[in-house]
Amino acid sequence: MKKLQVKKLLLVAGIVAATSGLSGCSQENVVTEKKELVVEAEAPVEGELTLQNEFIGTITPVEEVYVVALVNAEVTDSHVSVGDTVNQGDLLCQLDDSAAELQVKSANSSLATAKASKDLATGGQADATNIQAQANMQTIKDNQASLQDKFAVINDGKEELEKQMNELKTAKQNAKQSYENAKTVGNIANNYALNPTDEASKLALKDAGIDVSAGPEAAITAAMVAKEKAKAAYEATKSAYDQNYPVLEAKLEELKQSEKELQRSYDTLQHSLSYAEQGYNLSNGQIADQSEAVYQSQVNAAAVGVESAKYQQDMYKLTAPISGVVEAVNVTENSFVSSGTAAYVISNKDSMTVTFKVSEDIRNTLNVGEKIKIDRNGTEFEATITEVGQMVDAASGLFIIKGNVNAKGDELLTGTSVKITADTYSAAEGALIPYDAIYYDNGQAYIYVAKEGKAVKTLIEVLLFNDTTASVTGITKEDNVITTWAPQLSDGVEIVIKETNIEEETEEKADE
Repeated sequence: MKKLQVKKLLLVAGIVAATSGLSGCSQENVVTEKKELVVEAEAPVEGELTLQNEFIGTITPVEEVYVVALVNAEVTDSHVSVGDTVNQGDLLCQLDDSAAELQVKSANSSLATAKASKDLATGGQADATNIQAQANMQTIKDNQASLQDKFAVINDGKEELEKQMNELKTAKQNAKQSYENAKTVGNIANNYALNPTDEASKLALKDAGIDVSAGPEAAITAAMVAKEKAKAAYEATKSAYDQNYPVLEAKLEELKQSEKELQRSYDTLQHSLSYAEQGYNLSNGQIADQSEAVYQSQVNAAAVGVESAKYQQDMYKLTAPISGVVEAVNVTENSFVSSGTAAYVISNKDSMTVTFKVSEDIRNTLNVGEKIKIDRNGTEFEATITEVGQMVDAASGLFIIKGNVNAKGDELLTGTSVKITADTYSAAEGALIPYDAIYYDNGQAYIYVAKEGKAVKTLIEVLLFNDTTASVTGITKEDNVITTWAPQLSDGVEIVIKETNIEEETEEKADE
């Protein structure tokens, strides 16, 4: 805010006394007084008035990444814990890559077969090639047989899980039906109590195992007991179903996923076997001689297969994509991780971000590059706004503001809440006067201005105000605004003013 020297006007009461002359010993003295209102006033100040608002924000690192598993597998080794510092490329955990390793071996076998086929056609090493081709084919067939055994184990597991799930479902349905039947018997017992001569009710109760010989009340009691037992049995069965069925269902889904992985491995082996058989047939002259370019293309294709298999195998190693601190670990050794799971959270805390939410009106007062203040338990930091939200946050209905904080992670921890102070509304075109000098009449603001020894009521418009100061229009810097209240203050009241410099008064008080 631009500050100007302000001269404060003190209005001092002037007393004009007129004393009449004495006209003899018998005449009375007559004294008349004219009192003028004592007030204080000061000239308006040219400058800008700015308001500040406070918000609650959350601290996060500028760079934060989620390390996501890309395959379904068991965690065999976990190398880091929360709080550890890692470098880019460090191994975080190892997943069970048995199936992927098998695919790599199969791809290498295909590559060897393709090279052998090329050597056969160009070098004439038929016998060696035939032996190699036969060995490759036998290896592939052995691997396929091993996979078929695993298929059988998985199928047995699926059948057992489905059997248990069906048993739970059937038990729940039967218990529910028994409970419904018990409620029906209870209703029949009530009808029987109302009409003891109803033979149909008696017969129905007998069929349900209720002894009607002891009378309606005993029949009702027996029916209610049977109903409560059926209800308890149903609730117990339903509880067992709710607890165990989702677990069995999840295990069944894991087996299905494993079955898909095995099927992909089997398909890869079958593809390799086709290449091996093709090479073997070439070595025996069953396929016409091809040009070297054709064989080279097969070798190239097989090499791509090896790279693809190695790429798939690399997915079973989770490594740090950035250097930083491990914020969260969501996997443990010997546990199963699913594709898409965020296994680790790593953040680079060299710089931090503060995020807070504001209304649309306040959002329109904030700009990128604007400075804001951060307070965390009495410690202040400076921040710069880096992002002003362009759309409403669906959850809160507010706009998201982000700023870069001049602090590191050891000074402001991730996720902590802080108090934010930001300049929001401002007014530069008005004159600054004390807020206490303003009065209101039916919503219309006005002040009193000292002019020619009188207080003049002057209408104004208030642009902006805080606890002590207001920015207004309707007056000029030459106007002397009356700043004190008095019950006699009104439009046209007479005043006398005496000029005093505020800065001189402030220095005198400081000396005291």
